[in-house]
Amino acid sequence: MKTKRNLINCFISIALLSMIMIVSSCKKDNNDNNDNPDKFPTTPEQIAEAVENTNLIADVGADRIEEAISSAYYSDEVVNPNEIVEQILLIEGVESAEATSTGNGIVIKQDDGTFSNLLIVTEDDERLFIDVDTKSTMPDFKSTFIVKENPVIPNGSGKAIILVPFQQSQNTNINQISNLLESAGYSVDTYADENADLTKFRGDFLNNYDVVFIRTHGAANLKTRGGDISTLLLTGEEYTSSATELLSEDEQKAIATGGHDGKTFFAISVPWLATTTNNNFTNSWIYASACESAMVDAGSSSLSESFLNLGSVGYNGFDASINTSLATSIAEKMVARFTSGLSFNNASDEVRSDWGLLAKAWLMRVVADDSDDIYINVGLFDNNKNISDPFYLIDPEEIVGFAKVIPDAGPVDTEVIFEVTINEKFISQVASIEFDIDNTGEHFTMSKINTNTWQRDGLSAPTADSYPRIDTFTFSAFDSDGNLIGQGSATFSILEESSKKSVRIKKSNYYAQ
Repeated sequence: MKTKRNLINCFISIALLSMIMIVSSCKKDNNDNNDNPDKFPTTPEQIAEAVENTNLIADVGADRIEEAISSAYYSDEVVNPNEIVEQILLIEGVESAEATSTGNGIVIKQDDGTFSNLLIVTEDDERLFIDVDTKSTMPDFKSTFIVKENPVIPNGSGKAIILVPFQQSQNTNINQISNLLESAGYSVDTYADENADLTKFRGDFLNNYDVVFIRTHGAANLKTRGGDISTLLLTGEEYTSSATELLSEDEQKAIATGGHDGKTFFAISVPWLATTTNNNFTNSWIYASACESAMVDAGSSSLSESFLNLGSVGYNGFDASINTSLATSIAEKMVARFTSGLSFNNASDEVRSDWGLLAKAWLMRVVADDSDDIYINVGLFDNNKNISDPFYLIDPEEIVGFAKVIPDAGPVDTEVIFEVTINEKFISQVASIEFDIDNTGEHFTMSKINTNTWQRDGLSAPTADSYPRIDTFTFSAFDSDGNLIGQGSATFSILEESSKKSVRIKKSNYYAQ
């Protein structure tokens, strides 16, 4: 077991992980759309010129961004987006350029009549964040209680989609998320890297799914090709003239582009969703894991409001930039919570109330040198819902029971009690309960201690052979004939510390009101 001093030291490292997000606070961009519609490219020749200009800007811009971040990283200075903008203005084909209010991106007006965007902060650039290395586990199962109101559940095809355009770098645990969704009764389609192309991000493709899970890069207050301000999510398809020509003129204006790592990718926007969605979503859950994906809650540039207005019921995202390992942990925890039978709001609240994450946030505020505009807290994980009734992925009436671990936090050698409480409706049906520790393959049976409660004690939280990691317990309830009645999952997290330093991003000079 770690000493208290070691735990404090590792939590200080955890806290520093989030310092970059301080300077990426949730301000809004109030730029007007000053594009000239008569200049917008429409012919194949004009489109090809615009694509060539955008790709050149992305290529050169990536070098300028890399120079700025590397210089700041090795000299312990702050990255100033406005200094990068000055370099971008020197690139051929750039008419004007401006950093967003958070400094996470740069909006570029090209002399061909289109707009493009460069991302400065992306979650997979580890220099911009400090990794955590505590090597202590924090089991975090909690009791679940169903609110007897008028529950709303998805009412479509019973399908879920996982879109991970940058899987090679973000390394989302697709198998775990897919297994959790399947355990909740959803069939899952997965598209990774270049297979998560623009077609998969059309509104009338996404609305075939009750669950839309997206893990990508993004930012708020960027612009579409036509000049509309919007929150953007990058797809896995590179920006080309041939693909652009296949779009209608309205779609060509509604689509956006984002420069990342020297390449330009198509990016979806609020206008793109409006243009490509003819039929409403089916009370769907949208999980958009990307920097600033939920920073704008309302208005014409709000992606969350757009999805909700088109028939989705719940939307999760982030209010600021987010680190890869932290985003991975939050995604796995939220999917596990929501598929366990919790309501949407309760699941989101439990993620934000996670003991380990709260400790990081608190200690980060303690050790931060600059307390101005600090929004570094678990509340960066956001949830938006457009109905007053509770929203579930699983019909509450069909939930067999609920699991928890006692205690719900502790170091790796903490002895824990696993407890399952059975819903009254299923008490007479349940004859045995078993659970598996997914990462070790260990299998255990539980003992019935009263009418509706089953327990297993004397176990220590399992160690991990790699860090950071989210581990999963799978619980199964059987009848007297050995038939499976119900199954559910829950998770605990293992963190990692590192002595890596990070680079701060200076906020831009203007902020939206």
